[in-house]
Amino acid sequence: MNYLFISKKKLGKYKRKISSIEAKKIIFKDYEDLLHKFSKVNLVRTDKIIIAGGDGTINLVVKAFLKKRKNLLPKMTFKILPIGTANDLYKYLGNGKKIQPIKINDEIILTAGGFGFFANSVSLQKKSRFVRLFGKYSYNLAIIKQVISCPKIEDILVGDKKINFPLSLIAIMNQPFLASKFQIVKKSNTPSISYLEYDSNLARRILQFFKIIKKKHFFENWFYSDKLGRTSIRFRKSIDLMVDGDVVYKGNNFEISLLKEKLDFSKY
Repeated sequence: MNYLFISKKKLGKYKRKISSIEAKKIIFKDYEDLLHKFSKVNLVRTDKIIIAGGDGTINLVVKAFLKKRKNLLPKMTFKILPIGTANDLYKYLGNGKKIQPIKINDEIILTAGGFGFFANSVSLQKKSRFVRLFGKYSYNLAIIKQVISCPKIEDILVGDKKINFPLSLIAIMNQPFLASKFQIVKKSNTPSISYLEYDSNLARRILQFFKIIKKKHFFENWFYSDKLGRTSIRFRKSIDLMVDGDVVYKGNNFEISLLKEKLDFSKY
């Protein structure tokens, strides 16, 4: 069995755990560095890829793999060692899952993503020196600041339909096995797009996002389409796109679809 071990972090305490595995190792800095190092590995002779990291790292590895050797998907298994900040995908894998990624322009979503409140919070956490001073609590502070200010998303065109009222959040949720915790749609067995209506009342807004953060977000301010097909979203102003917990870029026009390929994931 030929393994390839990939991580974006120094392995630290996990070095001993993988020392017994005969595996080529890639430690990368960013996506471009990963693409470069991928090109030097014989993926044809690789049976399993072990990804050490969280949702963001897994996303980058899968994105690079799809770009470089998409033809090898039928034989490839991705095994996850959860050493990231967010390990949501790992928590819900059970004994293993087949995952069908969502594609947004050139990005992919394995767990969840979207526009608005949470994307703004992650962006603020990255950009604000003051917020970063709070260390591991910086994301919580960014969320609090976003709840208070909560910029509106306005002038939205989904396909050929215009949304005529402001939103706080557009959530793109992938994979039915995440439904019990992450889906806004209670009984959805397909990926979905959900829209949260903007509420100008601060007290109600605090309650809204408290419920969402605590995964208790089934309330009347959501309206949704519970099946994700090929669609487009257009914004008047440039807006942050978040995929698998990380903001990747700003844009106005986004094409959304489901990839045909399913990826084989399991726990390591």
